[in-house]
Amino acid sequence: MAKKSALSARFVALATQLEAVEATEKFERSEYFSGDRIDDELFLNWKVKAKNIIALACKRDSEHYRQFVESETPGGFKTNYDVMKDVKAVFFAAKKDFEGGYLNSFRSLVQADVFSDELDQATELLRTGYRLKSYRGNFIKD
Repeated sequence: MAKKSALSARFVALATQLEAVEATEKFERSEYFSGDRIDDELFLNWKVKAKNIIALACKRDSEHYRQFVESETPGGFKTNYDVMKDVKAVFFAAKKDFEGGYLNSFRSLVQADVFSDELDQATELLRTGYRLKSYRGNFIKD
């Protein structure tokens, strides 16, 4: 539970940091390509942290992580501002799915249910006077 609240707090902190990155937006005109840009260093700092939180919360094999990596690669005539808009959408999708509890795998849900059942069973056996006989999990009545 503590890990979940730490990840939630980190998502919130990164959402706030992203606002600061967006605040650096400015239009730059150049002979070859003009467009909106943001501070490169602040953006890189945020991207590294955002990619890490997505890897922790969603796992590296998730669609969220794969899409973030794909979106952070500039292509064509995209500025870093355009890239930021793309990765921002992925970041907020991951944040929303994490907060909504949609990132639990079926296996994790089954394991949690089984653990809960076994813990309830062991608690009931201890309450009714059984004790653990060996490390193999055998219970005997006192």
